[in-house]
Amino acid sequence: MDIPEPIKDFPVHETLKVLDGITLTKSANWWSAVVLIKRGQNLFICFYLWHKKGDKWKRKHKWQIRNREEWMRIKEVVEIFLDRLDQ
Repeated sequence: MDIPEPIKDFPVHETLKVLDGITLTKSANWWSAVVLIKRGQNLFICFYLWHKKGDKWKRKHKWQIRNREEWMRIKEVVEIFLDRLDQ
């Protein structure tokens, strides 16, 4: 997979600090990305989906991963479903 250059200019809430992020997909009206966020002293990995309304990007969905254990549970279930895709 060809991973694009990380960028830090994502339309997130002003109380959040973007440390890093990578766009997954971007079209004229939809944008998805994985973004490393700092809020206070806490770090989160967030999956974002934005929809463009007029000339502004508005958040449609945001999903946070708070720690490695949480990610491992998610990854395990996704792997099960990936096996079903191959059938």
